[in-house]
Amino acid sequence: MRSTIQLKRPWLKRYDPTLVLIYLTTIIFGFTAIAHQNNLGATASLIAGDAFTQYGWVIGLTLSGLGIGFFLSRYVPDERLVTLFISVEILLTLVSGFSVVLAFWGYLNLPHLYLWFIRLVALLISTLIGVEDAMLVRVADKREQDVAQSVGLTFWFSNLGGALAGFTFGQFLMPSLGIFDLALVLGLVDGLAVIGNLLYFRSQLSRFSLKLALTLAVLVALFVTLLGKETVSSQLTQRLYEDRVVKEWNGPYGSKVLTCSTSNTCKLFINGQLQFSSKDEYQYHERLIHPAMSLLTQRIKGRPIDVLIAGGGDGLAARELLRYPQIGQLLIVDLDPDMTRQIALEEPVLSYNQGALRDPRVEVRNEDAFTFLRDDDESWDLIVVDLVDPDNVQAAKLYAQEFYAFAAARLSHDGVFITQSTSPWYAPRAFWTVNLTLQSVFPHVVPLRWNIPSFGDWGWNLASRVPFQVEDIVIDATKTRGLTTEGWHASLHFERNEWAMRDELRAKGIVSTISSPAVLLYYNQRGTWEDWGE
Repeated sequence: MRSTIQLKRPWLKRYDPTLVLIYLTTIIFGFTAIAHQNNLGATASLIAGDAFTQYGWVIGLTLSGLGIGFFLSRYVPDERLVTLFISVEILLTLVSGFSVVLAFWGYLNLPHLYLWFIRLVALLISTLIGVEDAMLVRVADKREQDVAQSVGLTFWFSNLGGALAGFTFGQFLMPSLGIFDLALVLGLVDGLAVIGNLLYFRSQLSRFSLKLALTLAVLVALFVTLLGKETVSSQLTQRLYEDRVVKEWNGPYGSKVLTCSTSNTCKLFINGQLQFSSKDEYQYHERLIHPAMSLLTQRIKGRPIDVLIAGGGDGLAARELLRYPQIGQLLIVDLDPDMTRQIALEEPVLSYNQGALRDPRVEVRNEDAFTFLRDDDESWDLIVVDLVDPDNVQAAKLYAQEFYAFAAARLSHDGVFITQSTSPWYAPRAFWTVNLTLQSVFPHVVPLRWNIPSFGDWGWNLASRVPFQVEDIVIDATKTRGLTTEGWHASLHFERNEWAMRDELRAKGIVSTISSPAVLLYYNQRGTWEDWGE
C-alpha cells in the first residue's frame, strides 16, 4: 500500500537559487558577526583590561542588539524589503570592517567615554545583524511560503555561522591575523557577500548603481587599509604607548607588545598590562626568588634544589634562580609558547634573562599550570608562581584554594611556595584574599611588598608547611643587584589599617575558590594608577 504521507515542502527540495543565496548569506554574516563581536571584546580587553567585564558587555550587547534589530525590522515595508536589506548589509560591512579602527579612535579621542563608544559600536553591529536576519526571514518566507520553515532555517544557518566563528576565533582567527587585520578581512568577506546579493537581486533594487558604487568604495577602503596595515596598525598601537613600539606578537593567549624608550628602557605588555620594565624588573624578581632561596639553602643540604615556576616564560625569574649552584631541575610551565619560544629567546629580552632558558638545567613545558600541578607526581622544593594578575576567570583559578592545595601536595617537606599577589595598595582586597587563601592551605604565610617604580606598590606571599622566622632569612647580596637583608625586612612592613583589612576579610570567611573566585571580584573592584599617584 502506498503511503499517503508526503512532506509539505522538503528542505530546499527545488534547490531554489534564491533560498540557497539567502541561507548562504545567513551563514556568512552569522560567522562574521560573532567573529567581529569577539574581536571587539578582545580589543576592549587589550585597551582597558578586565576581560571578564568587557566580554560580558559584548555578549549582553549582542543579544540586546539582535532584539532591537528584530523589533525595528517590523517597520520595513514589503515593497522595500530587498532594497533596505542590501542597504543594511552595506552599512554593516562598513561599521564592522572598521570596528577596531573605530575602537582605537574612541580610545585616543574620547578618553573618558571610549568604553561606551566601543560598546555603542558593538550594539550597532548586533542591531544591524538583527535587522538583516529578520529581513532574510521575510525574503525566505516569500519563497518557502512556510513561515515556520523559513524562520527555522534562517536562524539555524545564522547560528551555525556563529558557532563556527566561536570555535575558530581563539584558536585560529585572532592568533593568525590579530585584532586589526581580522576586522578588515572579515569586512572584505562581508563586502563580497553584499556584491553577490546586489548582482542577484539587481532587478528588484532601486538605485542599483549607487549601491554598487558604495559597496565597491567600502571594499576599496578596507583593502587599502589592509595593504597599509603595518603603517595604520603601528600608528594606532603606537599611540597606546608612551615609548616606541619595537615588536608585536599576537597569539591565542593574547597580544604582546615590546616598547623601548630613547634611554633604552624596554617594557613588555601583555594585553595592555605591563609585565616588566627593564629598568626595575630586578626589584620584582629578586623579591620573588631570593627570600625563598635563602630559606631553602638553609634547610636543604647535600642535594640539589628542584624548582617549578608556574608562568615566568620571560626567563627573568629563572635568571635569578640560576645564580644558585644548588639548583638541580628547573621546570618552567608557561601556557604561552610565544613567550618561551620567541620573546624570551629574542633580543632584547634574551639579554635581560641572560639566556636562562638555554641553560641545560632548564626545561620548558607549554602547559596550563593548574592542570600540570593537578596531574604532576613529582616533588618540588620550590614552587614559584609568576603569573598575570587575576583579571579573568582563567587566571583567577591560579589564585584559587584548589591550585594552592595542588601546590602544597607537590612540595617536599621543607619546600617553599611563593606567588606574586598583585598590589596591596592598588588592589588591597585582592592581595589579602590571596594571603587568606594561602593560609587556608599552608600553616605559615608571610606577606611582603615593595614599591617598584614601574608598578607602584607591589606584593607577594611566601608560604611553607614548616615554621620559619622572617629574621632567619638572610639575603646573599653577592647574588642580587639591589635586595639586601635590610631591604627584605623593609618589605615586611604593613600599616595597622592594612592588617585590619585582612582581619575584616578573615572574619567574613573570604577564600578564593574556582566556584567562588573572590580574588577576581576584588581585583575588578581595584582603583586606578591615577588613584595610586594622588
